[in-house]
Formats: sequence, structure tokens, C-alpha cells
Amino acid sequence: MRNIVLATEDELSEFLGEKLIKEANTTLNVTLRLRKGGFGYLKSKLPSLCSLSKSQSVILFTDLDNAECPVKLISHWMNGMEKPQGLLFRVVVREIESWVLADHKAFSAYFGISQAKLPSDPDSLPNPKAALLKLIGGSRREIKDAMIAKKGALAIQGVGYNTVLVDFIKTSWSSIRAQERSKSLKKAFIRINEF
Repeated sequence: MRNIVLATEDELSEFLGEKLIKEANTTLNVTLRLRKGGFGYLKSKLPSLCSLSKSQSVILFTDLDNAECPVKLISHWMNGMEKPQGLLFRVVVREIESWVLADHKAFSAYFGISQAKLPSDPDSLPNPKAALLKLIGGSRREIKDAMIAKKGALAIQGVGYNTVLVDFIKTSWSSIRAQERSKSLKKAFIRINEF
């Protein structure tokens, strides 16, 4: 087993990233998790993560969001720094929710939503979180109540959003199935397997 550091934007990305790592490469063991609510923290810590990756391998996941493409986002973040061999920098196209939506079989069974309503290419969605929340509108009452924000709330998702999705990732989601519909996930799986 090789101990690694996992750096992510949020709780959902952390749990999904860890499951992806376990399914892609059983020789890797996540011993340190770094996250602090968004890409700003990761971007500010990138020089430290590069230094750390020279002695302990680091896998970093961030969302593409509105950036043009993963290559340009990585280049912008690296800002002229050389990427160390011990750093695996993966970009989720467009948001972690696109990878969540990519496992049609599990998503349909867990949330009680027909597979026919799920996006065939979640990486192409301009706003995967909004698409996921719209789909959740057709789920069971307890799921909707947890995941969809109440009227007048500042957040677009409900207070139980991460709790429900983390449970879904832990109990149902499979990166093997999800790769069939997400090119960015498939690339991440391959790179983690080779890492």
C-alpha cells in the first residue's frame, strides 16, 4: 500500500474521489484529506501541495466550472510551476455532480427516477448541479426535503444535499459504470490506475 494525500473542493468531491481511487488502484491508501469549501483553497495551497508531492503522492480534484478546458485550467493554476511527478491533478468536467449523474443504474435505483430522464452525456451539461436538483424534484418526499432548498433560502441546495449524495456514493455509485457516460471520469480512472 502507498499512502497518498487527497485534496478536494468539498465533502462530496472527497467521498467520490476516495471511492474512485479505491476502485481504480487498490495499492493507494488515502491517509490525509484536505478540503475547505471550494477551489480557492486548493488553488492557494497548490505550491504547498507541489512541495508535499515530492515526498508523498498527492491527488487533487477540482471542478472545471466555467473554465474553457482542463488543460488551460491546470496551466493557469500551475502558473509556470513545474508539475511534480508525485502530483496527480484531475479536473472534473464540469462539476462533481456530472460524475454522480453518470452512473445511471445506481442513480435511478437510489432516487427512484427513470434512467430515460438522466443525461446521456453529463460532462456536456452547463450546470450539472442544477440538472441534478431538477431531477431530484421527481424523487421521494424525504429526498426532496433534504436536497432541495426551501423557498427564500440563500443556498440552491437543501441542508441534507451532501448527506444524501455521500450516502449514495458510499452505498450505490460505481465508477466502473459511470465511466461509460463520463469521459473526464474515465480519464481520471485510467490516470489513477497508472499512478
